[in-house]
Amino acid sequence: MHTALLAPIDFQSAFEATVASEAFFAATVVTGALWLAASCFLSWRQRAAGLTPVGTALGEAPSPDFMRVDHKARAQAMERGDAHRARLDARDAAEAAAVPGPAIAAERAGGVLALLMSTFTLASMVFGAVMQVRWMGHYAEDLTAPGRIVELVRAHPAAFAIAVLVAILQIARFARAKKRA
Repeated sequence: MHTALLAPIDFQSAFEATVASEAFFAATVVTGALWLAASCFLSWRQRAAGLTPVGTALGEAPSPDFMRVDHKARAQAMERGDAHRARLDARDAAEAAAVPGPAIAAERAGGVLALLMSTFTLASMVFGAVMQVRWMGHYAEDLTAPGRIVELVRAHPAAFAIAVLVAILQIARFARAKKRA
């Protein structure tokens, strides 16, 4: 009988070996996923650009398609682009003339205010979650879902008011945009 079979099991080194093998497995999976994603991306990009691999060119020196320019088609495309740009500029000028000045200033101020409020709300949520992990755990264990919401509103009335105000402003902005369209 082997004495190795009777030796006590070292659980710490077995745990370390398991952790190491899991880490290597995870690294292998991530490397494989990155390789697959890069291969797919390059293949799709090559197909989308209409590029031909150099090794498939038969009987001629490899020359990419973009080296031969169709000047007539290019000039027509430039004219179409200029006409489209002129239509867009005319439409933008008509929209700018239709909206009065104070409405534009109010919309900008509302957008800046919404950005500031949402930034403040996000910061208060992040700091609240980081600083009060135990407090949140207590509520998660002891209260129901509606009770948790009520306690969070009671504990952070300013953040809740700002979040509600931002939501109302965004809904109004969305409704105003739909009304214009």
